[in-house]
Amino acid sequence: MDQANVSRISSKRAEQTVYVPPGRRSNGGSQGAISDAKQNTRQTSEVVRRVPPSCCEPDDSEEQTLPKTNPPAGSTASAEQSPKNLNAVTSEFQEKTALKKRMSSNEKRRNDSVEFVTERRVLSRKSNQAGEGSRESSAVSPNEIVRPYFVRPPQKKNEPEMSVERFHTNEVCYIDSHCHTDFIFSMMPKRNYHDGLQNWLDGYPKASNKGFAGCIVNFIDPALFVDEKNNRDFDMEWIQEELKCPFYLGTTWGCHPHQAQKWGTSQGFWDALNNVLAPPNSHFLKVRAIGECGIDLHRCISDLEIQKEVFEKHIELAFKYDLPLVIHCRNGSKGQSENICLEILAKQMNKPGNHRYLKIHRHCYTEDWVTAKKWLKQCPDVHFGFTPGILLFKEHQLNAVRNIPLDRILLETDAPYFKPKVFEGIAPPKTTLPPMAIAAAYKIAELKGLSPEEVLRATYNNTRRMYRLEFDD
Repeated sequence: MDQANVSRISSKRAEQTVYVPPGRRSNGGSQGAISDAKQNTRQTSEVVRRVPPSCCEPDDSEEQTLPKTNPPAGSTASAEQSPKNLNAVTSEFQEKTALKKRMSSNEKRRNDSVEFVTERRVLSRKSNQAGEGSRESSAVSPNEIVRPYFVRPPQKKNEPEMSVERFHTNEVCYIDSHCHTDFIFSMMPKRNYHDGLQNWLDGYPKASNKGFAGCIVNFIDPALFVDEKNNRDFDMEWIQEELKCPFYLGTTWGCHPHQAQKWGTSQGFWDALNNVLAPPNSHFLKVRAIGECGIDLHRCISDLEIQKEVFEKHIELAFKYDLPLVIHCRNGSKGQSENICLEILAKQMNKPGNHRYLKIHRHCYTEDWVTAKKWLKQCPDVHFGFTPGILLFKEHQLNAVRNIPLDRILLETDAPYFKPKVFEGIAPPKTTLPPMAIAAAYKIAELKGLSPEEVLRATYNNTRRMYRLEFDD
C-alpha cells in the first residue's frame, strides 16, 4: 500500500518505528518507538497469552479420548520406583498379558476393554539418569524394567481413521475458505513481533502438505483495524505485513455478533470498514468479502436488536460494493438464529435495486438438511462451509452433508478452532492451522462415497468461484 493510502487508514501511526502485533503488547495496545534494548528484551521474552473465545465450537467436546486406566495392583507403572524382584514382576505381567489376550477373543468383552500389553526398556545407568531408554525384545536381564502401556481402543464409527502421512501424499490443490490468523497469533504459546502464517507453516511442516494453496482470512475484531482514541489493540501494520505472504489469497472484514454491542454502534467502525472496502485500499488489502456477520443466540452478550441492525448494515455494504457475504449463525436458548437471518436477508434482497443472487458463505454449518434446504431455496448462490468439526457431527448433521450438493460445499478450518486429533503432537497445542482443512475433505468424501481428490478439486473450484479468485493453476 502506498504512503497516501496507509496514512488514510492510520495517520496516527505514521511515525511508528516498531509495532507490536495483537496480543504481544504488555499494555494491551499499540506503542510508539521503543529503544533497541527494550526491543531486544521483548523479542526474546515469552508473550503474555491472550486467547479469544471460540464462537462456533460446541461447549462440550464429544471427540473420543483415551479412557484413564490404572495399571493392575503390584505393577511398576511408576518410573520412579524399581521392583525388588524383577523376574517375579515380569512373570506377573506375562500372566496378565495372556489373560487379557484371552479376554479379547470374546467379542463382547473386547468392545468394552482396553488391550493391555507390556513394553520392555533396557535402561543403562546413563539412560536411566536421563529418563531415556530403547525398546528391545531380548530376554529379561537385571538391568531391564518392564512397564505396562495401553493401546487406544477402536475408533468410533463416525470418526474416520486418518493419518497425517496420508495427507502428506496429497498434491491436489485445496483452499481453507475461512480462518483467523490474528486469533492464531494469540493462541501461540510463544511469539515474536512479526510472527505470522509463513512462520507457522515453516515451523510446523507436518501440519501442511503440497496441496495447500492458501486461505481466506477473516478480520472480525474491529479493535484490530479501527483507529479510535483509547483503542490500544489497533494494529493495521501487522495486517499489512502479513498480507505479503502468498498464502493470503484474500481477506474479509466485518463485525462478529460478539462485537456488535461494542463496535456496531460506533460510527468510527463503519467509517473504517468503508475505508477498507473502497478502492484503492480494497486492492492492497486483498478484500474479497464482507463479514463474518450475522446472529448468535447461543452465548452472545450483544443485544439481539443491535445484532439485527449490524447484520442489516453488513448486507447493505455487500450490495453496495458487490462483494460476497460471510454469515455466522448460531441457534441458542434465546431462539432460532437461522430463521432470523433468513428473514433479514429476504427483507434486504427484496429492496429496489437488490437481488436474490448475493453470494453467501454460510460459515461453519452445523444444522440439518431441512434448514439447508431453506437456505438453498431463498439464497440461490449460497455455499456451506464445513470445518474439521464435521468429525464430531451427529446423524442429522451428517445427513445434511450427504445431501448438500458438492458444488455448494467449501472447506474451512475456522482456525484456530476445531483442531483434528490426528494433528495432535505435531502442531501448536489446541491450535488449528489452515492446511488442516484437508481433514474435513476426507470425511466429506466418505459421506458422499467419493474419493478425497474429487472433494478437494470441487471445493477448490467452489472457493475460487465464491471469492472470485484468479490465478494460474
